[in-house]
Order: sequence, then structure tokens, then C-alpha cells
Amino acid sequence: MTTIYTDFETQSIVDLTEHGSYNYSKHYTTRVNSVCVCNEHGDTLLSWSGGADLDFPAQELYTLYASADQIMCHNNFFEYCIYNHCLVRLYGIPPILDWAKWGCTKALAQTYALPGKLEFVAK
Repeated sequence: MTTIYTDFETQSIVDLTEHGSYNYSKHYTTRVNSVCVCNEHGDTLLSWSGGADLDFPAQELYTLYASADQIMCHNNFFEYCIYNHCLVRLYGIPPILDWAKWGCTKALAQTYALPGKLEFVAK
């Protein structure tokens, strides 16, 4: 089973905490500033940081996601929405809608009574 770990950093005029992941990801001003994808050994498979003006590696990201058995994220609903709404809209890559494929390290941490916030869970 192939597992990858991924994280997006984004920006928008929409306040994420006020409007939630779904509405944030659908807003026309929401953009991805950076993305990182690693394998289960911690090897970087894709790292991009460049903002909206530089070529986003959309096809490479899609290929990594589509070929993985599981896509692990910290707060998978946010990452799922950014990929399937924002990136599909901006770059025309195929969606990856199979919810069972998207795992959540935040939920896993909370199952063990660890903090949900990423900056506190590793302490």
C-alpha cells in the first residue's frame, strides 16, 4: 500500500475561520502558495513554493495523488477541498473524490487524546 503525506499553504481574501474549508476553497481568490508531498519514509516527492505567478506542477501532483492508495493530511477535509475545488478550478486537473483515500493525521492524533493543532501534537 502506497501512502503519501501532503500539505498545502494557501491564501485568500476569505477568512478561513469564518467561512470554513468548503467555502474558502471554492472562492475565486483562493490560491495555493506552496505544496509538499512526501512518502512514508519522509522522502520529498514534490515540493513547490511559488505563488500564483509560477508554474504549478498540477499534472505531477495529480499523478502522485492518483497513484497513491492513501493521501494523509493534517485536517484532510481542508486539503481535500483545496485539491478538489481550488486546484481543479485553477488547473483543470481531474478531481480525486474518493473520500476513503484521504486519511487524517489530526483525527488520528485526537483518537489518542493528543492535541489537534499540528504545532502541539509533536511536543
